[in-house]
Amino acid sequence: MTQPQNRAGRAGRTKEGKAFRCYSEADFDVMIADDIPEIQRSALTSTILTLKELGIRDVKHFDFLDPPTAASIDIALLRLYALGALDKFGCITKDGRFMSAVSISPYQARSLLCASENGCISEVCDIVAMLATEDVYVHKHNSSEALQQHAKFDSKISDHLTLQNIYKDWISQRDAKRWAYQHYLHYRALSHAKNIREQIQDQLAAHKLPPRAVNEQLSKEDAILKSLVGGYFLNSAMRTPRGRFFHHYPSTCSSDVLRRMSSSESQVGLQIYSRSSILPRNMSPQDLRFWLTDSSGIEWVIYNETTITNGAWMKNVSAVKKEWVVEACAQVEAKGDVVAERLTCTANEEERWKALDAKKDKQKEKALELEAKEHVAESIPKVDKKAARDEMAQAARERYLSRKKRKMQAT
Repeated sequence: MTQPQNRAGRAGRTKEGKAFRCYSEADFDVMIADDIPEIQRSALTSTILTLKELGIRDVKHFDFLDPPTAASIDIALLRLYALGALDKFGCITKDGRFMSAVSISPYQARSLLCASENGCISEVCDIVAMLATEDVYVHKHNSSEALQQHAKFDSKISDHLTLQNIYKDWISQRDAKRWAYQHYLHYRALSHAKNIREQIQDQLAAHKLPPRAVNEQLSKEDAILKSLVGGYFLNSAMRTPRGRFFHHYPSTCSSDVLRRMSSSESQVGLQIYSRSSILPRNMSPQDLRFWLTDSSGIEWVIYNETTITNGAWMKNVSAVKKEWVVEACAQVEAKGDVVAERLTCTANEEERWKALDAKKDKQKEKALELEAKEHVAESIPKVDKKAARDEMAQAARERYLSRKKRKMQAT
């Protein structure tokens, strides 16, 4: 409500006039007085990680100007724990310090760490830089030429690989500005991506993150996509049987810690955004539904973000292998369950949690010992008590008769 009033005031600043609204008075009356602060309507992973880097452990009680909800803080803490940025007591880890230092999101920074292990850090740097800039496409309504130019870079399995194709071709051009214009791409966005990539390279050098040899067990494309899964496995989805919708995978896992990291938006059916390069271009919505259901072969995907309009749409999508997602989620489960309260504990509270952990460990050891004893007891053949008594009585009777016989022979 404040924004349209301010704009009307600016319009009449130099001369009297009229302000025309593109909505009814009834709609104006139900508007909220002010916009919701951005911190209350966006993800907090980067914000919480910065506070942890500054040494603020109890982030829940930090004096925010516009405090976000406790639930959003909990989700951010649990996601940072899953990404390896925090340990089980909420202290920032070595990987977490690297994620905080680089000027990208923690998910992208985690992908860079995975890329270092898979020997494709240069390619993932290209992708991360392209994701960090604005949309590089120039969209012209009903322009077949623009679609044809964009299709030259398409990867049929990954929007991320498509972005890397664009950057790789653009950076090799002598007249990069003219080339971008001819291919209906934003030169400014591509230049910004180049600057971001140079900053990332400097930060990688400062943190001594050396590129390793290429993983010979994976193709180059698989190495890139697996590295992206390492950072975006929390944004993974599996397709419903013979359907065009996808279900957010972590929210369907049996692990409580993975389910608690899921937001309410992940409970709805997800769809691939219509401008994704992995979808056929110039296909009607009806034909696209049949293609997704019967011919796509796309079963598992990762995505950067979701947009909620008339549905929940996944943007920057890549088709990936199921085992990569399951492996990444299993690593989080193997770390053990954790609650957000533990991740905001102070130094004194950490000692209390450690004592509780030690007590639980002892209880587990006793339970394992008892289970082992029961297993040994079960492995020993059970003896029939009545048969044993009868056998003992028979043996005693035979001994008595033997002694009696010897006495009679002696006399």
